[in-house]
Amino acid sequence: MFVNAALAALPAIGFAMVFNVPGRYLWACGVAGSLGFLVRESLLALAWHAALASLIAALAIGALSAFWARHYRAPMQLYAVAAAIPLMPGHDAFVAFNAMLELLLQGYQPELWITVVGRGLQSVFVVAAITLGLTLANLLYHRRQ
Repeated sequence: MFVNAALAALPAIGFAMVFNVPGRYLWACGVAGSLGFLVRESLLALAWHAALASLIAALAIGALSAFWARHYRAPMQLYAVAAAIPLMPGHDAFVAFNAMLELLLQGYQPELWITVVGRGLQSVFVVAAITLGLTLANLLYHRRQ
């Protein structure tokens, strides 16, 4: 799990570079991305729901980003947005999209429809939880200022 968490730093740093984060802050994006991934995977290993685990992980990313924002006098979003990328539900969205294409090609099949709705809603709830977690952390950070 720790190796996967360390590897989760790579997409966080890569997207931080795409978002034009200054080079001196790239390490922080990687650490926050690794932390969020480790928190979510730990909670998933304890059989938590994926959306709730993603919410807690996004709150952890937000808390760490708020600390660094205060310490380095940089915007909190500088760290948090890129660090949340490894939490995105790519596999669930991919499976839902493929099942939707199969529905279009083969016609209605109950198994495919269940896959589309189940995996699609799972993806929507996870993305909403990540958004809510980062937003709550941002609101709490600005409330204390």
